[in-house]
Amino acid sequence: MTVSPPLQSDLSSLVALSIVVPVYKEANNIRPFLQRTEAVMAKMKLNYEIIFALDPSPDDTEAVILEEINRNPAIKLILFSRRFGQPAATMAGILNCTGEKCVVIDVDLQDQPEVIEQLHNKMAEGYEVVYAMRSSREGETLIKKAVSYFGYSVINRLSDVQIPRNTGDFRTQESDITALVTHHLGVARTAWGLDRQDPVDIAIYAHGGLTSEDTAGETAAKWIPALYENKIFPIFLMWETDLWSTLKGRLEDVLEGQPRPTGGFFDRVTDWWNERLEKLLATPGTAIWSEMKQNADAISNTAESGGMKLYKACQQSPYFADLSKVRLHLVGHSAGSILHSHVVDRLGRKGWKFESVNFMAPAVRIDLFEETVIPAIKNGKVKRFNQFHLSDDMEQKDPTCKPILGYSRSLLYLVSQSLEHGRTTPILGMEKYFNDKIASKKLANVYTWAAPGRESKSTTHGGFDDDQVTMASVIALMKGKAL
Repeated sequence: MTVSPPLQSDLSSLVALSIVVPVYKEANNIRPFLQRTEAVMAKMKLNYEIIFALDPSPDDTEAVILEEINRNPAIKLILFSRRFGQPAATMAGILNCTGEKCVVIDVDLQDQPEVIEQLHNKMAEGYEVVYAMRSSREGETLIKKAVSYFGYSVINRLSDVQIPRNTGDFRTQESDITALVTHHLGVARTAWGLDRQDPVDIAIYAHGGLTSEDTAGETAAKWIPALYENKIFPIFLMWETDLWSTLKGRLEDVLEGQPRPTGGFFDRVTDWWNERLEKLLATPGTAIWSEMKQNADAISNTAESGGMKLYKACQQSPYFADLSKVRLHLVGHSAGSILHSHVVDRLGRKGWKFESVNFMAPAVRIDLFEETVIPAIKNGKVKRFNQFHLSDDMEQKDPTCKPILGYSRSLLYLVSQSLEHGRTTPILGMEKYFNDKIASKKLANVYTWAAPGRESKSTTHGGFDDDQVTMASVIALMKGKAL
């Protein structure tokens, strides 16, 4: 990480307000943002600094900021050596700011710089933490409004600081969870014309563990309205995100200077390169993948975790008083299957039953699945298990991991061959392991579909949660329809 110019100086005590701005690919927004923000600061007549915390961008964001630094020495830049994601950029800005007070704001002007003065005035009254809350969502699309309404159907691992609704993306406090499974669920039941004795379908969705927060939000924007339109109440679990950027950056460092394939028989050279990558990436990749698995586990492993707080709120909801009137469904993509395998085990032991568990390209290990989900299938706590995965032929050609220096197999192959301590490990979402370890058990109510096919058109590991055909199939299964 480099800082330009140095943030600490003899004048640091004179900085009244630090404005921290995380940025990535924002070349066109820097100058409009500065024009409005500098006008606000001129009106406030405060000494200030504007700190851009920049993930390396393929556009001219860095160059534009450096030009503006030459014009205005109050502008400063933190530049990361590789992409770490918005949360890390925000924290770096906060930790390196020198002002008496600090404001964090996005650069795209969806949050108005003119609000900075109001935030500062509230802090001057003695408040330690101040949030700006939207009073309306004018100008947003129907999908965006739907995600904003149900998107606070997002359960995160909750912090000690209570963050109100509409103050930022995907943050939830306990009162939001309570409102979700009482008020909002009641509103949905009424809108769908359900009587008190009618059961309601509820789907708890867990995205993959390597996606960025923005990508997870895009997934929510597709699934939440689709579920609601089919009279399935959506709850979207947002958990640790953007480890893909960390993984890619860490592996690029490891592979720097390594010889690349330059010729020979194509298939043979490709196989050699894939195997070489798997060996080289085992140690750093395992560390990152293990962290992701720990995050998935942490969603439900303590009383203070987001999953358990959701369970507690449901226990207090009148709509969960009779569990025969609640049809719970779990939907997990990729590492979301790891999260949900723990949910099945822990909440199943607390009395919950699941009408269906639906995994797409699941990255959960076979042994964890056998330990957590298989017993629930056998004892009836999971009434039906559905799985969508790529055919092995497609796994071998999946370009999802191409950004990792040309690795030409799927993410699940990388996990199986490398990221589990470099030892070949059976992964549930790989067709060959599913057929050998799970299908061979011939369990009732276990169903699987290989893609691409009629039930799913996905051709990549990451394509399942974006594929409309897969979405329609999962929704149909949750509504009890045959494919």
